[in-house]
Amino acid sequence: MGGLAGLGWAGASWVVPKIARAGLPIPEMAGAFEAGDRQILAAAVDRLLPGAVEAGVPEYLDYWLVQKPFRSIRGYFAEGARHLDGMARQRYGKPFAGCSDGEQDAILAELAVGRYRAAKFNGAVFFQQLMELTLEGFFSDPRYGGNRNRAGWELIGIPDGLRSCWWNPHGVQRVLSPSSYTGLQD
Repeated sequence: MGGLAGLGWAGASWVVPKIARAGLPIPEMAGAFEAGDRQILAAAVDRLLPGAVEAGVPEYLDYWLVQKPFRSIRGYFAEGARHLDGMARQRYGKPFAGCSDGEQDAILAELAVGRYRAAKFNGAVFFQQLMELTLEGFFSDPRYGGNRNRAGWELIGIPDGLRSCWWNPHGVQRVLSPSSYTGLQD
């Protein structure tokens, strides 16, 4: 697997997603970001986890980051997009979304290890939040915009017909239980 997720980034935390505990509000706006910021974030999430754009991770961000509890995070993500773009323009003379995979990875890696800070902006914190939401969006219940066509669930082997969110304790028990695979062939 390409991208930074495939490198086994040591800082990733595999815990129940923070957003998953927030409830299930209805979106109040069509999207969380301006088109330019959304394009930058889409390029970033696709480098963190290739296939994230096709799986609907940007739509997942749009869904959750317009909710009242997460609006402050939306601003931080928009600021993060501008920093990604600024770093790319400064180093490579082009926008982040127009950089090669290697150039994008170099910028994201600098954030991941905490080598980039600006006034009131911590690159490592932004990277961790972006990674968490990318993973959430890839493996979440599709009704929240991500995991389009059950791409994430298919990747980890959740059988068709399971209607529970992957982070739901009852759903996880059903997924992990051998009886949930009754009738499925290897």
